Amino acid sequence: MTVKAPEETRLSILKAAFEEIHKIGFRGASLNHIVENAGISKGALFHHFADKQALGYAVVDELIFPEFKRKFVEPMETGNPIDRIKEILHKQFEMCCGDPEMMEKGCPLNNLAQEMSFTDSGFRERINDIYEIWRHALSKAFERGIQNNQIKSTQNPEEIGAFIVATFAGLIGASKCACDTDLTKQITNQLINYLESLKL
Repeated sequence: MTVKAPEETRLSILKAAFEEIHKIGFRGASLNHIVENAGISKGALFHHFADKQALGYAVVDELIFPEFKRKFVEPMETGNPIDRIKEILHKQFEMCCGDPEMMEKGCPLNNLAQEMSFTDSGFRERINDIYEIWRHALSKAFERGIQNNQIKSTQNPEEIGAFIVATFAGLIGASKCACDTDLTKQITNQLINYLESLKL
């Protein structure tokens, strides 16, 4: 049996935990399944994480947030904000509609927001921080768009950012619940129409 380096073991645990949580939620996630899928002992798990809650927090901090930032926040740092959001929308639509299982599982962050925000302040604060980072990135992008004469100057960048984040979250939740690509397309098209209406 090959002995894994501590960093490799920790990452294996995080990846297995992410998959388990994404599949059945945090409350239903089984440490036994996580240990089995990571190919490690339960003692190794508790060497790296004090308990299931600490493991869940680490999944958000070290896996979900970096991936979310790469997909949703960093693209807003350059270019026309409307074009960037449309690109994100199209990528998400293609990914979900091309993989029915992905649509059924939903967004890991959105799932945890719905499941854990009311009962666990640690999850709530982490998830809200991520959404706040996204809202801020959108707001700054639309401020830049106004300065560059790409967006109507009558628009409020903070309100746009808040609305887009809320609409994305609703789109993801509705798509997961309905498992209906037509519904996903309808909501996506309406969000795109809204974005087009903001152009100067």
